[in-house]
Amino acid sequence: MVLLRTLPRPVRRVLPPLLLLLVASMIGFCSHHTGQLGRRYASLAELEAQQHKSGYVRIGSFGEDWPARVIEIMTSQDQISFTRQNGNRHSYNGFTGYTLKLIRLEGRHGELVVVFRSAPDAPADRDIDLPRRGENPVRVL
Repeated sequence: MVLLRTLPRPVRRVLPPLLLLLVASMIGFCSHHTGQLGRRYASLAELEAQQHKSGYVRIGSFGEDWPARVIEIMTSQDQISFTRQNGNRHSYNGFTGYTLKLIRLEGRHGELVVVFRSAPDAPADRDIDLPRRGENPVRVL
C-alpha cells in the first residue's frame, strides 16, 4: 500500500484496471489449455484434425498407444525442449516465427508426445518473390 501512495495519481487510477485485465487474460489463457487437459483422443488422426482447426500442423510424435488422454500441454515460441518419461531429451530448434505446442498424452501402456507448430508460414518465407507461371526464374546478367 505504501508503494502505491508514492506513484503519481494518474498512475494510481489506471493501475487497478490494468492489473485486473492482466489477471483476467492470464486466467483465460490458462483455462484455454486446462480445458483440453483430460480430453481423450481415439487416434493421432483425431488429435491432428483438432489441432489443424486450431491452426497447428504436426511436426513430430512419439508413441502409438491410442486411445489416449491429454495430461500436459506446453507452448513455446521458436523452439521447444522436453524430456520423455523414459529420460530421453528432445529439442525442436530453428522454428523462428512459429509457435510450438507439445501435447503429452497417456495411453493404457505408456506416454505419447505430439509436437505441433503454428500453421502460417514463417515471416521470412512470406517475403520470397516466387516467379509467376510461365516466367523464367533464371535471370541472365
